[in-house]
Parts: sequence; C-alpha cells; structure tokens
Amino acid sequence: MAYPDSEVAFRVCIPASDLPDSGGEPENDFEAITSTIVETASILPNTMMGMSEEGHRTVVISMHDAQCWSHIAERVRQLTFEYERLLQRRELAEKQSSTFDWDDYQDYD
Repeated sequence: MAYPDSEVAFRVCIPASDLPDSGGEPENDFEAITSTIVETASILPNTMMGMSEEGHRTVVISMHDAQCWSHIAERVRQLTFEYERLLQRRELAEKQSSTFDWDDYQDYD
C-alpha cells in the first residue's frame, strides 16, 4: 500500500500465530490491545485494520498531524510492552504446564 509523501504511516504487524489465545480474557485479545490505537486514529483518514497477505494481523495508521503521531507513537510503545508481557506470561504458563508431572501427584490407595 502506497502512502503520499505528506503522510506518516505506522504499521503494527504481529504474526497471527504469535497472538495469545484470548480464553475469554479481553486483555489477551489482539483487537482489545490494538483498539485504543484504532480509536485514537479514527478521526484520521486511511486508518484500517485487517489481515495481510503474509497472514499477519495488521493495524495501519496514516496521519498528517505530527502531534497526533507523537501521541499515538507513545501509546503504541505502551501497548507493545503490554503485548510482550502477555507473550512472556503465555510462554511461562506453557513451560509450567509441560513440566508438571501428574504421576508425582497420584493418590496411592
């Protein structure tokens, strides 16, 4: 997708396979994590969210106002940090569940 030279474009592109399973928890849901960015940019033209050809979930924001860009860039940094923490918690949970041995906790009658 081409952008005019007068616009600043920002793209958040995360592989769909890396997204945590929401499990009914909104903070683990990609749409919930990125909705603030999209809502913040909703007054601007050319804001969209969808699936890229490479199978990535993508948020694209283009804007003309440098001050607005600064605000959204800061919010993206915060959301990226939150997303990375979610991935770390998921990896830890997977490690813990894979090392748990039910045979060690059987009732011996």
